[in-house]
Amino acid sequence: MLKILIICLMISGFSTFSFAEEEGLVPSATIQAVKELDAQVSRYFTKKNSLCERNAIAIIVTTPVCLNDLNKTNALARQIAEEAMGCFVKFGYKVEEIRNSAKLTLKEKEGEFILTRKTSSLEKNKLISNAVFAGTFTVSQNTVRFNLRLIHTLTNKIIAMSTLTIPLTSEVFELLQNDKELEVTPSVNIKLSK
Repeated sequence: MLKILIICLMISGFSTFSFAEEEGLVPSATIQAVKELDAQVSRYFTKKNSLCERNAIAIIVTTPVCLNDLNKTNALARQIAEEAMGCFVKFGYKVEEIRNSAKLTLKEKEGEFILTRKTSSLEKNKLISNAVFAGTFTVSQNTVRFNLRLIHTLTNKIIAMSTLTIPLTSEVFELLQNDKELEVTPSVNIKLSK
């Protein structure tokens, strides 16, 4: 279904965007969304408790999921999560990496690996976070719309929210189409400390 939608978009004038307009689209849009979240989160923690410095706030970043099926995601959503993680670090927040492997893997002619999504290989650290970055996305005829939020881990209340709309350009199109494994099934439950 998604492939049919994407092909229709290509035929109906999708190619009118030039490459120069697209350069840096996803990173710059994500930076703007994180700036909005940052402004809201600082107001929340300043009013509610003593956590007012960014470096006292720990965030876990998760991948946005499809609004119609919360078990599906894509490369664009994973890229948004990675960009957001980098923004939070640059803004001074503590960001907890939940994909750390328990061991470093070295593969000749391939590289050194520490990140994993294999639950059996994950490091068994207790995570101590104040907030979780999460979101949903919807693909429409001309755009991909993300609703991103920070959820307070103690109360499950949304403490910050931002909407991000990305035009369906060739860069975005590639991030949507190159996913063979669109289905993501939760395989681990993480209990956040209170």
